[in-house]
Amino acid sequence: MDKQYLCYIKRLYKSKKDENVFRFYFTDQIDDVVGENWECIANGMVEPPYVDYVTDTFILKTRKVDLELLEDSEDFSYNDGADKVIALGYEVIEDAVPYKRLVLHFGEELSVVEDKLFERELGFEIEK
Repeated sequence: MDKQYLCYIKRLYKSKKDENVFRFYFTDQIDDVVGENWECIANGMVEPPYVDYVTDTFILKTRKVDLELLEDSEDFSYNDGADKVIALGYEVIEDAVPYKRLVLHFGEELSVVEDKLFERELGFEIEK
């Protein structure tokens, strides 16, 4: 199987029971991937990568972690994420925590993302 790389994270919803649900997009064409409005300040205006670039999507459901996402940024574009100026998603921390913050970057291999989630006792499922 070809390597797959993280290229987008989208919040699907937060349930009434405080369950956060995210969709992770992966591609095998990391150098070429692009989506609608990636050059503009994200601020909820960006779209996931064009479907031709998406290899697989995965769903993460969790009550343990909430993520601040680049797609909601009022300061950065998604291209800034692709250039690694800012992470695609990072853990929201309310208080000091005794562990390393979960941070997810554009271009990270699927296995790296899985390992980061596993360290926090999280896992995601491939979307069919």
